[in-house]
Amino acid sequence: MVKNFLCVILICFGFSCSKQHNDVDSTPKILVSIAPYESFVKAIAGDTVDVEVLIPAGVNIHTYEPTPKQVERAIAAKAWFRIDELFEKRIVRALKEKNESMELVNLQDGLTLLPSHDAIALGEHVCHHHGAEDLHTWLSPRIVTIQVEKIYDTLVSLFPEHEAMYEKNYHVLVNSLDSLDTHIASILAPYSDSVILVSHPAFAYFCHEYDLKQLSVECEGKDPKPRDVEAIFLQAERYHPRVAILQLGFNNRGAELIAKKLDIRTLTFNPYSADYLQNMTRLAEAIAE
Repeated sequence: MVKNFLCVILICFGFSCSKQHNDVDSTPKILVSIAPYESFVKAIAGDTVDVEVLIPAGVNIHTYEPTPKQVERAIAAKAWFRIDELFEKRIVRALKEKNESMELVNLQDGLTLLPSHDAIALGEHVCHHHGAEDLHTWLSPRIVTIQVEKIYDTLVSLFPEHEAMYEKNYHVLVNSLDSLDTHIASILAPYSDSVILVSHPAFAYFCHEYDLKQLSVECEGKDPKPRDVEAIFLQAERYHPRVAILQLGFNNRGAELIAKKLDIRTLTFNPYSADYLQNMTRLAEAIAE
């Protein structure tokens, strides 16, 4: 990991200035960390910008290191919509040094972040993520509505000539998010206070918004040990989660084992899907099924 990071830094600082400003008449580039925000930027800006996604699908975002080639491509971006993940902090200085005009927009700024731990509100704490905050804020459509306003404001500031189009598209997007929130709330209303079993505790905001509880098999950000799985199994047996949510890029064996023992349905869910509206609807429907 350290070796890879050093390669990133060397590429960033060894890049020529002419590379940054090459092809000045090309479509401006916007950088996002994950694919859901690509869809939000495109919904507002259309084809007036190109969007570069740093994190590929199906990887563990918490341990991923961008390749030197990815960082090289990112240098020319006009703005970067960040979510405050650790990998971002390792490359942000290098990017800013080579492109001082790049707008760095942390989409978590101003939000009340929830703790990332399992057994939320169950009264029994098998294991905690002490001091950690859940950064999966986009799994709440209500929070996304706040974040897309920041995206809209930034895009208008950078490209004021497109303000009329951006404003129209922004309102369409917000209406879609409001409708999604209403639809999910309606689907999940009969299941208030229900429990979902998750392989990775990414659902604090989703559960908070829709009155659910998550029970995570992952402990302290690490794969569970056999004794952890047994302890969580006893909790799951007591609360009988409606569904076990498996996540791409993470160790799902413990959750699969518990789900099989308790005859709980499983859903393989990708929180980084670019098809945000359909993905979130599918999650709600799977819990209500």
